Amino acid sequence: MKRLIDDLARYGVFVVEIGELESWLPAINAHGEGPEWVMSAFAALGDDPGAPGYVAPSTDDVWEFLDRVAVWTANPSRQGIP
Repeated sequence: MKRLIDDLARYGVFVVEIGELESWLPAINAHGEGPEWVMSAFAALGDDPGAPGYVAPSTDDVWEFLDRVAVWTANPSRQGIP
C-alpha cells in the first residue's frame, strides 16, 4: 500500500494515510466533524506566535503531509500536472 501511495504522490495525488481530517493533530483536542472540526482546530492552534499555547508547525502529522505537497509543487521536473 505504501508503494501505491508513494507512486500517486509522484504524480501529484496526495493520499491522506491516516484517514479522516479529524485524525490530524490529536494533541490539540479539536472536536466536531467537518467545518466544526476545522474551526475548533484553528482556534486551538492560535494565530499569535507570541501567545502562550500557540501551536507552531513541526515536522510530523499534517505538517509533514503539507511539506511533501510543497516539495512536489516546487519541483519543475515533477510528473503529473505541469
